[in-house]
Amino acid sequence: MKAGFDPNQERDSFGRFGSGEGVTKLEGCYKKPEKIKGSEYMNQKQQTSKIREYTHYSGDFLNTIWADWFLGESRENKNRIAYDIHNDKGLQAAMKSGLYDLWKDFGTDVENISFDDFLNSKITVYRGVTDRNKETGSINENGFTSYALTKEVARKFSPNVETYKKNVSDLFGAVNIVGGEVEILEPQPYSNDFAIRLSSENSDIYRKKLTDEQLNKYFEIDKAKGRNCANIFADNIINKENKSIADIIFEKAGFKPEQIHKTRV
Repeated sequence: MKAGFDPNQERDSFGRFGSGEGVTKLEGCYKKPEKIKGSEYMNQKQQTSKIREYTHYSGDFLNTIWADWFLGESRENKNRIAYDIHNDKGLQAAMKSGLYDLWKDFGTDVENISFDDFLNSKITVYRGVTDRNKETGSINENGFTSYALTKEVARKFSPNVETYKKNVSDLFGAVNIVGGEVEILEPQPYSNDFAIRLSSENSDIYRKKLTDEQLNKYFEIDKAKGRNCANIFADNIINKENKSIADIIFEKAGFKPEQIHKTRV
């Protein structure tokens, strides 16, 4: 399904610790990653430059929001990191490009395929099932779930390693901040607290941009499916309205957003 909100949306089933051991869902809706095209591949230098816009500041200083999660100090930061990724298609293109390069070097099911074909394929990933995963009954957590490309890396987190097949299109991609550990990220719903904070930040925009009927629908969705689903409903309406007719015509003609801007100058 295209990134966005479907009133009938249910979370996909990702078995508990393996494909045949039951189903555990996280409550709430989430936006799937943007659809990346083969032509949007970034080389390693471009990947690093784009990802460092978020992982670092003022040169070599680590962004604590990202670094604290990698160092295992802040699970709540996963929501903010996922929000950053969701809102920057260029960052997603960099992470997908990085995943492609790493998969070719370290993946266990590597094929000689193009980046374009890779984006529409499935890959094998691994997860070390932690004590916290066992306590909660799920490997999934708000913000995103992380995986490794090899069993060896997954074992650093737990000796109990499970194997999964994932659609590349369902993944954010790969990122590495500290310690040389590469994480493959799969989006999950934000926590309800984070979703409420986002709706509070956007409340003035929602009141100005949404009709009374749409606002009523927003609160209906909030009550029935949670704040994540309601926020996505509102954001989709606003994003659609903000896209001009000219933008739509240019995009249909095959222009990228940056090309549209240059064409107008």
